Amino acid sequence: MPTQQHTTPFVVRPARPDDDPGIADVARRNAQPESQSGADAAYTAHLRDRGRLLVADRSGRIIGYAATVGIGAASMLTDLFVDPETHGSGTGKALLSALWPAATRDSERFTFASHDPRALSVYVRAGLTPWWPLLYLRGRPAALPQPGVGVARVTPGEAGRAEARLTGTDREGDLALLAGGDPAGGLVMTRDGQVVAAGAADAGNLAHLACPDPATAADAVVAGLRALQAGDVSVCLPGPHPAVPALLEGGFRIVDFDVHMAARSDLLATSWAYSPSLG
Repeated sequence: MPTQQHTTPFVVRPARPDDDPGIADVARRNAQPESQSGADAAYTAHLRDRGRLLVADRSGRIIGYAATVGIGAASMLTDLFVDPETHGSGTGKALLSALWPAATRDSERFTFASHDPRALSVYVRAGLTPWWPLLYLRGRPAALPQPGVGVARVTPGEAGRAEARLTGTDREGDLALLAGGDPAGGLVMTRDGQVVAAGAADAGNLAHLACPDPATAADAVVAGLRALQAGDVSVCLPGPHPAVPALLEGGFRIVDFDVHMAARSDLLATSWAYSPSLG
């Protein structure tokens, strides 16, 4: 006789600080890293403060969580994870519907989805289209050519203010988190005395880099990677990013990828480096 599964109802509600252990358990069950994910209490605190973090609660047990943050006029879905034991229960759909109601669907929504076909289907049904891969690249920067821009290690606050001047969007709090507490975790790139890019780095990872000019984007990424002063370093770049061929030629490898999904094709620039979790 077939057995019924997942029949106990759940509620979707705003996350509280005391939900962090349950969120971390779901994150780890989905093989998320220990930092800058649901397994990291600093990250979940940032999401509660910065945007909306929801949980699916089944009789006091957290079986899923999801969050959005506003980036300029856009809404980024940063997380949507469900306990693998409850897949097929409608938990993910309920969380997404609470964050992005169908009745208010607009063109300013995006996420970086895993390449799991189930995840892609969920987001397509939510009105998003897959546009390009976000490539996870890893390698040694010493083999890369000298860039044509200068780079300075600065505080995340300084980098955030430089990015705001470039883009008009305040990301200072996000860069502080992405820098992982490093007081010199901000990066500012200049050419001919003019700021051309700004971002954040954390422990060998170029976590985020805003560079509005595609002609400067490859040099800015190379400068950022060389500034990390580590052996193996990593960065996440759009597939069409101008730096990708140079990194592959320099011995970098593509070790994974996500899929950029958005309600329209031009929502994100392909000349930036992105954090999969915070854009």
